[in-house]
Amino acid sequence: MLNFQKKFTHIDIFFSVKLNVTKKIDTFATSKDDYVMKRNSLFLLFATLVLAIVTSCTDREEVVLPPHVGSWKLASYCGAPAEIDLYIQFTQSGDFTILQRTGSVGYSQYRGKYTADEQSYTISGIYNDGQKWACDYMYGFNNDNELVMTTLNEAAEVSVYKPAQMPTVGITNSVCNVELTDAEVTEIKRPL
Repeated sequence: MLNFQKKFTHIDIFFSVKLNVTKKIDTFATSKDDYVMKRNSLFLLFATLVLAIVTSCTDREEVVLPPHVGSWKLASYCGAPAEIDLYIQFTQSGDFTILQRTGSVGYSQYRGKYTADEQSYTISGIYNDGQKWACDYMYGFNNDNELVMTTLNEAAEVSVYKPAQMPTVGITNSVCNVELTDAEVTEIKRPL
């Protein structure tokens, strides 16, 4: 009988940490009622602690990014394979970066802000120098999880972008990170 009591006087708590409840309570208990009350109080304390830990872990919400957020590489334009090397990145904070290969040496970089309406699936943007995109776009995704952007003008040109990492080397010049004069702005051919 003593072996049976000794075996069950220990309560296993997280990761095999053992607490000898009987010995701890016996040092403070003066009667059998005090012993039962302190044992029950200790049990309630542990139950409350476990409940607090479990509920705090389940309250976390998973962050779901809008589907257009990420880095993309132009795969095709108007049904034909892309003839230019172009990357675009949309951030969750509303910033965009475009890298367009200029010759065989490197990329020109364009930056600005964009606005995406997830109800109408439209996206528009403005470069850091204040020039708007040539037009707004309707966006969606094909079966290959590629970003499909269609111009909202009479031409309705379709560009398909596949998920890709932005190049980090070979950026030769930065466009739209500095203020340009009106003459300089009209000379630059913008990708969007």
